[in-house]
Amino acid sequence: SKYGAYSPTVSPDGKWIYYNEQTRDGLDVVRVPFDPATWKPFVAPVEKKGSLSQTLVDQEHGAGFWSGTPQQKYPVARYHKISGVVNPYTWGPYVSNDLVQINAGIFSRDLLSTLEFNAGYFYDVNEETSGWKGGLSYQGLYPIIDVGFTYGDRTNTESSFGNEAKFEWKETTVEAGLRLPFLLTRSKYNRSLTIGDAVGLSHTTSFKNTVTRDGEVIYQDDQRITLVNDTLAYMYKDQLNNGDLLYNRFNLSFSNLLKRSERDFLYRWGQTLDIDFLSTPFEGDFRASQFAARAAFYFPGLARHHVFYTRLAYQNNLDGYQEDIYTFRNRIPKPRGHNYPTDAIFTTAQLNYALPLWYPDIALGPILNIQRIKANLFYDFGRGEGFQYYYDFKNGVVYGSPSDATYQSLGVEATVDFNIFRLLPRAEVGVRSTYRLENTYNSSGMVFEFFIGNIGF
Repeated sequence: SKYGAYSPTVSPDGKWIYYNEQTRDGLDVVRVPFDPATWKPFVAPVEKKGSLSQTLVDQEHGAGFWSGTPQQKYPVARYHKISGVVNPYTWGPYVSNDLVQINAGIFSRDLLSTLEFNAGYFYDVNEETSGWKGGLSYQGLYPIIDVGFTYGDRTNTESSFGNEAKFEWKETTVEAGLRLPFLLTRSKYNRSLTIGDAVGLSHTTSFKNTVTRDGEVIYQDDQRITLVNDTLAYMYKDQLNNGDLLYNRFNLSFSNLLKRSERDFLYRWGQTLDIDFLSTPFEGDFRASQFAARAAFYFPGLARHHVFYTRLAYQNNLDGYQEDIYTFRNRIPKPRGHNYPTDAIFTTAQLNYALPLWYPDIALGPILNIQRIKANLFYDFGRGEGFQYYYDFKNGVVYGSPSDATYQSLGVEATVDFNIFRLLPRAEVGVRSTYRLENTYNSSGMVFEFFIGNIGF
């Protein structure tokens, strides 16, 4: 009742039932006839027994339903896996943007989903260079076998000491390895563990280094250096010149993540761990070693779909002044808003609080669909240790300068999740406002960035 509860009462003569409803205004009386003779018995439905197929045939009145169906018996023969290894039943041109490279090519998978391969063309957004790539993964055995290939032009520009050094070269990389995936999912958690190891070869040719100052070329050679002054030169250890880098890459990845709802853009509870160890145990023109470990921990926030998460990371690279030493590219997140030298050791910690702001679901026809606007508050801390080496090419002396520094920053990010042309992959763009604290390599102040995914501009 809207105001109170009904209270049924049978009349003395047994002919009426009175429903008294206590309301704010008093007592209202409603009556209905009480005549059991007019009641209809309730009969439970009879359960029909029989096969489901026969029941469907009877319902469709198809007595001769199977009379026209061929009764041919087909021979049974052994299926040879090798006969269907290449069967591109799911293939075609594709264009994808992983925020670092734009790829276009073909993709194929065999009937048993054991062999996958792809081949195509890629364009590197950051370097503004292009090339060809291909990959093959055979999953019919245990472990999984992966093979990859890339070939193309590379370029890198470094600014330091008032100079601009532009490196250009051609690079061919071949990598082959094995993976052991373990699916450990239980209940509401997605758990997985993957262990893999691969061997790769990077062959660099046509290396050219052009150093300019105020638009004038002051040095051009095939060495990975830039001039500090008339007698000193600085070498970029994170740059390859002509030669072969033969490396081994070991990886271990583990994740334990609570399943998400559609509006959970991050995990409300979970842990991840990634370990990479790269080395050069074989003969080659360069020596290198890198150990990198990354961990993330997710916790529920103060409201629904809010997440507090932290990232911890540690990286250790082979350090030295020898000309054949190479530093693998960075594999850990570093404090936002800073510039960095090439450190041998780096430790970082990031605290984040992420929350959704608005779900507009704005559709601009078939072109753009804006799904979500969200924010992230963060504080980053990092510590770098190592040496920067300078060569006195006139006197043949090497000088080492410590690069030890502490990095701190805090700020806020605002991002938008959207889809383009009704494609399922969701893209992300945003702006970041960071206040960085002063250290040896960076002045204090605000830094504003526009970024796509995790790439800032």
